[in-house]
Amino acid sequence: MESEARDSTSNVIQTSRKSLYMIFKESPAKNLDDKVSFMENKLREMMKCPRNEFQTLGHDLRHFKSDLKKRWVSCNYIEDRFMKKNERWLSNSIPVHTWKQNTKPGRPSKDFQELTDRSKRRKTKQLRNAAASKLIKDATSSPTRAKRYRKVINTTLEPKIKKYTPDEALRIFIEGGFTRKQWELLHKSTKGIFPCYTLIREAKKLCYPKPEAIQVTETCVEVVLQDLLDHTAKRLCLYLEDVLQNCTTKELKNLELISKWGCDGSHQTPYQQKFLDSSHDDSHIFQSSLVPLRLQSHIGNKMKTLWQNPTPSSTRFCRPIRIRFLHETVDITNDEIKYVEDQTKQLVRTEIENHYRGTFVRHTLLPTMVDAKICNAATSTSSTMRCYICGKTSKAFNDLENLNAEDPQSLRFGLLLLTSDPFISCLRKLNPSKSQPFMRETIELFEPEELDSEVDQLTSLAYSDESD
Repeated sequence: MESEARDSTSNVIQTSRKSLYMIFKESPAKNLDDKVSFMENKLREMMKCPRNEFQTLGHDLRHFKSDLKKRWVSCNYIEDRFMKKNERWLSNSIPVHTWKQNTKPGRPSKDFQELTDRSKRRKTKQLRNAAASKLIKDATSSPTRAKRYRKVINTTLEPKIKKYTPDEALRIFIEGGFTRKQWELLHKSTKGIFPCYTLIREAKKLCYPKPEAIQVTETCVEVVLQDLLDHTAKRLCLYLEDVLQNCTTKELKNLELISKWGCDGSHQTPYQQKFLDSSHDDSHIFQSSLVPLRLQSHIGNKMKTLWQNPTPSSTRFCRPIRIRFLHETVDITNDEIKYVEDQTKQLVRTEIENHYRGTFVRHTLLPTMVDAKICNAATSTSSTMRCYICGKTSKAFNDLENLNAEDPQSLRFGLLLLTSDPFISCLRKLNPSKSQPFMRETIELFEPEELDSEVDQLTSLAYSDESD
């Protein structure tokens, strides 16, 4: 053992993680630990590691083996998913010891850059005979051989055609407004670039909450608020998977999803639809819904935004909570607000199970998606001319001595009316100023000149020409 250690010297080289993974992939074993052991034994042979230096090489690989196991398991042992998800990680290198046996007698060898021209030609003779010269000789041996070489090179340089995943295809399907027949025609004409409609339909089902959380009756459809927010958080974390990888464990356990919600009613043209209960009709509809606004990590006073809704006023991210065929009244509005707020008080954190480090998302709902009619109903403000925040009318705004206290509960709707500011309200009551009339001199400038004298002169000239 001692002679073996004296006859070998070690150096440190940078080895890419991807090359180590390729050795790991060559293992015929199915067990993960056996595949890792195969990789380590193979690397010992390649690095010519002496037996007494096994511990040194194992120390070089300890972090790589641990990370490789975690990432391999998180990708469900699927190679394509592992390569796509960890492309940046595989491109980096790690320091690994390599050993060189000093059993050859004579002078020590030099690096290639330090050799003379004659020594360089001697060392590259075999390479030149086996590669470039042989290739040129073979390409010029036949008049058509060069064309074949050029065709092969152009084929290898052609870019690979990207095939869309079902989720990507679903986005194109919705954005383009395709019908089923149009998509099937596109699928057949693109030779497998786009998935078939069946896969798109399965991907679309994943966009809905679990069926147990949805209840449908003749005049009402509703989804449990907790299940709706759980599904929203999970789909959002799936979309932000690359972003979450750069977050710390503490940040992942303190995520917060801020959403806005509201309700409103509308009148619609009745359909020729018969109901089991003759008292029901579909002439009015009342709906409550929510829109996710921001996903952030909240640790103490430090906040880090991970995602923000690019179109918060659009219907793109709108998710219905309950839809009913009812006429919008004060009682119906208050009942809907109480229905949503009762569920909001019982909300719990969402645990994202598909992330190996554990991700928890708590939910914050803000009732800001409302109009003045909803605010008046929620604050028991009977008149539309009265401010629902302070209870004043436009006449009382100018009375600065008697100021009503604002109701803190009314501010939660986030809708500050213009009439709630006394100074601005006074300006709205000012009479419009009248414009000054034009002076007589100005009006005369726009009046046309009198042309009677000119017409008489032209007429006299015309008669004189006829007489001549």
